[in-house]
This record gives sequence, C-alpha cells and structure tokens, in this order.
Amino acid sequence: MNLVLLFKSMDNSNRTLPAIATVRQAQGDLAGMQAAYEAVLAIVVRQAQQGNLLINHEKTDAVRQAESELAGILPTLQSILRQPQADPAGLLALLESVLAIQERLVQQDPTNAQRQRDLAAIHEIIGDGRRQAQNDLTGALAAYQASLTIAERLAQQDPTNTQWQRDLSVSYNKIGNVRQAQNDLPGALAAYQASLATDERLAQWDPSNAEWQSDLADSYNQIGNVQQAQGNLASALTAYQSALTIAERLTQQDPTDAQGQRDLMISYGHIGNVQQAQGDLAGALAAYQSALTIAERLAQQDPTDVQRQRDLMISYEQIGHVQQEQGNLASALTAYQSALTICEQLAPQDPAKTRCQYDLGASYDRLGELYAQQGNFPQARVLFEKELEVASKLFAKTQATQDLQTLTYVYNQLAHICADQGDTLAALDYQRRLVAEGRKLANRPALAQALSMLSHLEHDAGNTRAALDAATEALNRVYFETRSFLLTVQE
Repeated sequence: MNLVLLFKSMDNSNRTLPAIATVRQAQGDLAGMQAAYEAVLAIVVRQAQQGNLLINHEKTDAVRQAESELAGILPTLQSILRQPQADPAGLLALLESVLAIQERLVQQDPTNAQRQRDLAAIHEIIGDGRRQAQNDLTGALAAYQASLTIAERLAQQDPTNTQWQRDLSVSYNKIGNVRQAQNDLPGALAAYQASLATDERLAQWDPSNAEWQSDLADSYNQIGNVQQAQGNLASALTAYQSALTIAERLTQQDPTDAQGQRDLMISYGHIGNVQQAQGDLAGALAAYQSALTIAERLAQQDPTDVQRQRDLMISYEQIGHVQQEQGNLASALTAYQSALTICEQLAPQDPAKTRCQYDLGASYDRLGELYAQQGNFPQARVLFEKELEVASKLFAKTQATQDLQTLTYVYNQLAHICADQGDTLAALDYQRRLVAEGRKLANRPALAQALSMLSHLEHDAGNTRAALDAATEALNRVYFETRSFLLTVQE
C-alpha cells in the first residue's frame, strides 16, 4: 500500500483541492497554491491518524488515478519550498507527519520498492525545506542522508534500474551542496565525485539521453566549483572544460533549448573565472565574450525574463572586470555602464527582492571605483552616494552584519574621496558616521584605523579636542589589541 492511496478515501469536494492548487499556480498565486496543497496533506494526515489506511485495497483504475494525482504533489511541494515567498513552517510540519505515515507503511511491507522510493522523496523534500527555506544546514543534511541510505539500498538491489541510479546521483549531489555550504570542501568534493561516478555510468548506458548528459555536466561543474574554492585551479579548469564539451554538444543537438543555451553560457563563465584567477586575462576575456554572446541572444528573445536580464548584466560585469585588470579602462567603463543600466531597470520592478538591490549597489560600487581609478573623483562621489542610499535601505531592512559592513565600507570610500577633493567637512561627516557604525562591529583593528583617520580630519577642521580624543581611543584600541595578541601567543 502506497501513502497516496489515502487520496481514495477523501470525499469528492476534498479531491478538488489539487485542481484548485493547479489553478492557483497558473494564476501565479503561490500562497493560494500552497494553501491548497497543505489542505490535501492535512486530510491525508488526519485520515491516517484515524486509522483509515487502505492497507489491502485493490488497485482499481480509480485508485491508480488517485495515486497518480496525489503522488504528483511531492515534486510541486519541492518547487514551492524553493520560492522566496514560501511559508515553510506549516508545510514542513505537515511533511513531518506525512513522513511518519510513510515510515509505518514501509514497515508494513519492507519489500515494496515504490514505498521505499516515496519515503526517500519525502526525506529529500524535507531537506530542501530545511535548507532553502530555513537555512538549517544540519537538519537538511540529516534528511538528505536518510534519503541517500534508501537510494543506495535500492540502487544496489537493481543496478540496471536507471531511475534508481539517478535518484542516487541526486542524493549525493544534495549532500554535496550542504557540505559546500558548511565549508566542508573535502566532504563536498567526495559527495560530488560519487554523484559523478553514477552520472558517468548513466551517460555511457545511453549517450543520446540529454537529461543524463546534462546531469553529468552539472557534476563536473560542481566538482570544478569545489576545486576552485580549494585553490586547485588546474583541476577546476579541467572539470569545467569537461562540462563545456557536453554543453556544446547538447546545444548543437537542440539549438532551440533555452536552458541548454544558458548552461553553455554558465560553462563559459566558469572557465573565464578560472582563467582570470590564473592570470590568463586574454583567455578569460574570450570566454566571457562567448558567454556574453549567448546572454545577449537569450535576453533579446524574452526582455521580460528577469533571470535572462540578470545573466546579461553579470556577463557585462565579468568583461568589465577583466578589461579593468588589463588597464583598458575606457572599455571597462562601457561594460560597467551597460551592467548598471540593466540593474537600474530591474531594481524598481520589485523593490522587495533584495537580490536586485544588492546587484544595484555592487554596480554603483564598481563604476565608482573605476572613476576613482581614473581620477574622476566628482563622478566617483556621485556613484558612491547612490551606493550609500542602497546600502542604507538594505541595512535598515535586514540589520544583517554583512550589510552593516557594506555600509561602513561606503562611508570609508566617501570619506577618502571627499578628503581627496579637499571637502574636509563632508569627509569629516562621513568619517564620523563610519566610526559610529563601526563600533557595532567586532573588527577592532578596522575601528582603530577609522579613529586614526577621524583624528586627522578633526584636526584639519580645527577641532583639536575631538582630534585628541579620537587619537587617544585609537591608540588605546591598538594597545589592547596588541596586548591581547601577545597573551595569545604566549599561551
């Protein structure tokens, strides 16, 4: 008996809930869709708890249809939990109850492979929710490992079952994602390599299967990401080139596949990143330009697609960064300005989406730094002031440490630029704000440095007493920091 047979015991009105959820999804009503699916799960849980398990129910056509309809809910729940607007608390609580029911069903018939696979799927969905919606990496890892245990057992039972083999690859991949997020790079690499081994077997069994080929490319990319993070650039480049070879072949087979084109674009970007880190700026620029060609084409095909527009923005920034390193500041300026134009178009479309706001702030920053490098301090100041406006709003919204660090960084940039322009009063104002916000951070050396500059600015402004106070505090902080370091060394 599969858990989804419980759907058969619902009355006709309750069986309309999946249909309602489908309509809500088509309308873009995520909250309504989630509510409908939660209602279905709540009915399943309630009837199971009342003992209404159809253990020996004959599988008529109606039962098979009900089983199919309810089984389709699980992948949809995964997609819901990936949405930033999702409310995971109630959904995860229901899934925990569903998990308990499925575990009882597995105990009743341990030889039923489909029940085992459904149990693994529920563990996986719970892991997705814990990781993506709650940022609970430890809880997510435990759920993924439970899913992996089942996937390994099924894959060993029938090595020729390609779906079970792919389930195994997915489980390893998800564990690798969590390990990488935990900064356990050796653990992540081991998981991705296990996933790669399975993907290679599948790809060899059927080289014409585009999905399996894409899985193989993804494993190469994941391994490359870890190796790059470990500083093993040569191995990372080899992995990325393997992924690129597959992506090129897939896009040649189906040039109309937009996702395949995007995968190819990402592969070029990965290779450019490594080549830039290796100092091969010409190679990196060529790779980024190949990525840009694809990004431009995809963005033109659908100007309303935010992800495509953002991909185009990233391509411009990557090219600008390389050109800036090459000393080609005029071309870098053009690339950065193209990126900024896209950011300024995307940010107002949905101010609540912080990702677009972060992109906008970073774009102002890159252009500001480039103008400062050119000695165009007035224009640099304008851009840093715009970045300050974005950073201030983000910190007011999130109160996150990283956003506070960005805010203090922008104050520091503005203080230096204003000082270089000879605008001592403006520089003093920004430096005072930097010190005030810097006190909230635990970075004592940075605060001591900020106080030292504040002392100079106060002195230049004729504020002798304030200059002395700032200098004294800076010296005290340096003294205590040095003393603390020496005590640590002596221990």
